[in-house]
Amino acid sequence: MRILIAGSFSHWNALEKHYVKHLTPHVEEVKLYPFPDLISDYYRTNIFRKLQYRQKFNTRIKLAEFNDLFYHQVVKDKPDIVWVFKGVDLYPETIDRIKNLGVKIINYNPDHPFIRTFRSGGGAEVELAIPHYDLVFCYSRELIAEIRNRFGEKVKTEFLPFGFDLSKEETSFFKAMDWERNERLRLCFIGNPDNEIRYKTLKYLIRKGIPIDIYGLGWNKYFGQGKENARIYSGVYGTDYWKTLQQYRVQLNIFRPHNANSHNMRSFEIPAVGGIQLAPYSKEHEEFFNDGEEIFLYQSNED
Repeated sequence: MRILIAGSFSHWNALEKHYVKHLTPHVEEVKLYPFPDLISDYYRTNIFRKLQYRQKFNTRIKLAEFNDLFYHQVVKDKPDIVWVFKGVDLYPETIDRIKNLGVKIINYNPDHPFIRTFRSGGGAEVELAIPHYDLVFCYSRELIAEIRNRFGEKVKTEFLPFGFDLSKEETSFFKAMDWERNERLRLCFIGNPDNEIRYKTLKYLIRKGIPIDIYGLGWNKYFGQGKENARIYSGVYGTDYWKTLQQYRVQLNIFRPHNANSHNMRSFEIPAVGGIQLAPYSKEHEEFFNDGEEIFLYQSNED
C-alpha cells in the first residue's frame, strides 16, 4: 500500500509527523506533501500577501493553483490512499478530482470543522469538504454524531483519539534526569491564550489566590509580566515542553471550545511524562482514565 500524506511538517510537534513515523514500517511507501506549508511560505513573503491571505482577499486563483499542484502530485505518485490532515484551503472539487483517479482520500482534522474560532482552523472549505472524503477520522464522538446529523450516513466516520509520542532521544533524556519530579509546588498551565475559557479560568484561579505559572505566547497582553500570584513565561517546545509538563505538582488542562466534552492532546501528553493532571470532566476522559487515580477531573472553576 502506498500512502501520500498531505499536511504541515514545519511545526515541531505536528500530528501528521507521528503518523508518518509509525506508518512507514508497515506499508510499502509513505510520501509527504506539505500542502499547507507551501501556501504559508508563499503568503509570508511580504506584508501585503500576509494581509491578503488573512482577509482571504482575491486569493481564490492562487489557492486554486496550489490545489492543482497537489492534484498533479497525486497523479505523479499514484498512491492508493491520500491522507489529508486538517484540509485548510483544499477545495471539494480537488478532492473529487483525486477520487476520480481511483484513489481513496481520507481526512483527520485535529480542530473542529464547525467551530472555527481561530484562522488556523480554516474557512468554509473545511466544512464543505467533509461529504467529499471517503473517510473522516474524528477525535470526538460528539463530532461524529454531529457529522452524521448534518450529512447522514453517506459520510463514513471513525473515532481516532489523540495520543503522545516520545522520540528515542526524549525517552533517553528522561531516564537520565536526576531532579525530583513534580518539585514545583505551584499550578502550571501550558498553552496560548483565547478570549474565553482559558483566560476566564486562569483569571478566576489567580483571584482565588492559587499560585500558578503560565507558559505560552501572548499572555502578557492579559496579565502583564505577572499578576498577583501568577508568573508569566514564554512558550516551551521540544524537550523543554516535556520537562515543564513533568516538573510541577499539578498540570492544568483547559479545553478550547472545539474540545468540549471530548479530550485534547494534552490529555495524554501530561501522563506520558509522569505529570499530575487536573482536567475538565468529559465522558472520554472518564473512559481513558480512572478519576482520582490517573487524572483529576473538574466540572467548574469552583472545582
